[in-house]
Amino acid sequence: MGDLGARLDTLFYSRESRFSLMQPLTTIAVILGVLLSIVIAGVTGLLFRVWPTSFPDSDLVVTPRVIENLRALRGEPKFGPDPKRFYPGATNEVTRKTVEEGVNLVLDYLIVGLPKAPKKSFVLTTFKLSLPAFERYDSEEMDQTLYYFTEAMRIVGMQGSNELLNVWRYGFPYGWVLKRT
Repeated sequence: MGDLGARLDTLFYSRESRFSLMQPLTTIAVILGVLLSIVIAGVTGLLFRVWPTSFPDSDLVVTPRVIENLRALRGEPKFGPDPKRFYPGATNEVTRKTVEEGVNLVLDYLIVGLPKAPKKSFVLTTFKLSLPAFERYDSEEMDQTLYYFTEAMRIVGMQGSNELLNVWRYGFPYGWVLKRT
């Protein structure tokens, strides 16, 4: 009887059988661990804090017309009701003025800095440094902030934010998963 137990142990727990059973389980555990880490990093905001702004980088063509268009965007009233975008406007005038000043400050920084550093990384770094200040406002104001930042990107000729804006707003680079139609 003892011999049977030893033989079964040898059969079922031999090094090869342990390896063949453990390899798929280990692979699954590693994949789940990586996915869980990404979700936790996204939810906690850690992913945004470590998200790169200089890779991939590209040069921007900053002409006087680009600066003029950024100034025009800066001069527009912001955070008022926008029925086309289903935005009801800021909850009160103090909030509206504060978030407008925040966006205008970012635009001022771009207007002054882009002629000296005409790089996509300059724009993204500017956004990354400023976005945490907007987190204390309602989600509607955060979405409108992204709208104005996206407009600034369009004006300077950027094709995208390298997922920085998605990672800030949603905690995950959804553009990598969802195809644009």
